[in-house]
Amino acid sequence: LFSNNRFDGFVLAVFRISTWMDHLLNKGAGKNHFETSMFVDGKTVYGPSEILHASGPGVQKTTVYALDQKLLIQVSPKPAFYSDNRTLVPEIALATGLVFATLVAFVIFLLQRSAEAKIILTNQARELDFQKRTLDKHAIVSIADANGNITYVNDTFCEIGEYTREELIGYNHRLLKSDEHSPEFYSNLWHTIGSGKPWQGEIKNRTKSGGYYWVKATIVPFMGEDGKPVQYVSIRTDITQQKVTEENLRRSEEKYRNSIDSTTEGYWLVDIDGRMLEVNKAFCNILGREQKELLGRRPPEFADEASRLVHEKNTADITSTEQRRYEVTFTSKSGRPVHTSISATTIRNADGEATGAFAFISDITEQKIAEMALRDSEEMFRGFYNVVPDIFI
Repeated sequence: LFSNNRFDGFVLAVFRISTWMDHLLNKGAGKNHFETSMFVDGKTVYGPSEILHASGPGVQKTTVYALDQKLLIQVSPKPAFYSDNRTLVPEIALATGLVFATLVAFVIFLLQRSAEAKIILTNQARELDFQKRTLDKHAIVSIADANGNITYVNDTFCEIGEYTREELIGYNHRLLKSDEHSPEFYSNLWHTIGSGKPWQGEIKNRTKSGGYYWVKATIVPFMGEDGKPVQYVSIRTDITQQKVTEENLRRSEEKYRNSIDSTTEGYWLVDIDGRMLEVNKAFCNILGREQKELLGRRPPEFADEASRLVHEKNTADITSTEQRRYEVTFTSKSGRPVHTSISATTIRNADGEATGAFAFISDITEQKIAEMALRDSEEMFRGFYNVVPDIFI
């Protein structure tokens, strides 16, 4: 039976035909005129068995295959038939036998189709039961009426929420509501399924003991003949551990970024092509530029000619050398040269392939100025020594 293209069940009718066949095959034709028998593999399934090998005028035999069995149907006139029908014995016996055999074959055909339908329905029931058991094992399943009141929950639903089935059936899903989501979130959910559309998303629920768990849910509305939902089937997957991992990662990244932003050293993260994906405040201060002016560009674009060659060489070594130290002179936005010392480290993926690099940049401008002043002083001293050497004897 189908309702709105949905399978709702089936009706099975069982008929007892032995009495009817008695009347049709023997008594209906005159109990003194014919004997009708059916045999399967030489064994009698209907009628007398002693006429299996009967032969003679008017004896009719036919074979029917049904239910993977070979059925022999035999109709034999009795002596009374010959005495009552002396002129047309062979013809009448033949015609009557064929009619009887056709009727029996039709009955067997109906039985065969009924058995085939039963096998199909049995296999479908087994398949549905297997799918249900598989779903119950790996998913959190519930069914609610049009008002959101729970009418069915599986064992997994009870286990994760720490409720018994009796504590859930008849109650609204609001029983599981946490404080994670806004009223607009639930309003959008109900608007979607109320209009007959499936809803998918992630929901944080509360357990009976006050804990929580996260699920990835799919809610499918089943519509009535009036076009309105009559029930909602929800299938969920537990993603609590995934959410915990994501939260730990988020906190770790936040802590990492805070430490990067608070350091006095510059920092950049570049991709395999050397384009900056991240920079901290200290590096922005080194160049006297805002973050948006640096992201997506390559560090050599802000260096002098000699430093560009040095940086390009070290960038080329990213796939073969894990760590690199080198010095680059950048030009700030105001045109001031900034001498830096760079310590870069290659980043690799799980397959060992280089995907980029991160680097810490120290401003060594004052150190370089002091070194140049000392060098100038030494050179001036040597020049003075060469002019008046006798003073130092």
